[in-house]
Amino acid sequence: RVSCVRCALRDVDHHKPTTTPPGSREMDVDILISGHTHKNEVNEYEGKWFINPGSITGAYSALETDVVPSFILLAVQGNKVVTYVYELKGDQVNVSKSEYTKKA
Repeated sequence: RVSCVRCALRDVDHHKPTTTPPGSREMDVDILISGHTHKNEVNEYEGKWFINPGSITGAYSALETDVVPSFILLAVQGNKVVTYVYELKGDQVNVSKSEYTKKA
């Protein structure tokens, strides 16, 4: 199960994903996609996946001084999801890949 929210998924110290983003427990999702920080992240925490695609334009963020233009593609097949993170650094497009498999 996948859902989206518009809020930062970081705790106050910005060290780890928060365990209680608004409505996440009630939604009972495996993957929660957020925004708001303009910084891309893909984190697994307590058996859940937290994804922030960042900012495709590299728009200003009050939370980050070095915003990198980015977006994320999700490839979903059954209980497996693969993310492809695209980042524009200078004239180079960097692509990284992460996989998440829902435990039975």
